[in-house]
Amino acid sequence: MKSTDRPLVETVRATLQSEGIEVIVEGDAVTALPFIPMTVLVADEDVALAQELVKDLLNPAATTGSGGRQRWGRLFLVAILIVFLIFCGNLLIG
Repeated sequence: MKSTDRPLVETVRATLQSEGIEVIVEGDAVTALPFIPMTVLVADEDVALAQELVKDLLNPAATTGSGGRQRWGRLFLVAILIVFLIFCGNLLIG
């Protein structure tokens, strides 16, 4: 698994370690930069179990069925933010 989402990587690491799977995270030392991806590695014999354990963590929208609703909610918030910025710009400019 490769991700720039540190909380997700730490959750995956903790989940796998709690099941006795040895985990190595590459790129962990440089995560002060949020755009540098980290890679979670497990031994070949643990791959199937690891994938099963973290599949809900990696794709929660598929298990809850609310992915579309969340997407529309985010779109609505972005639209409100744009309208707010235009309004503030008009106030400041004149």
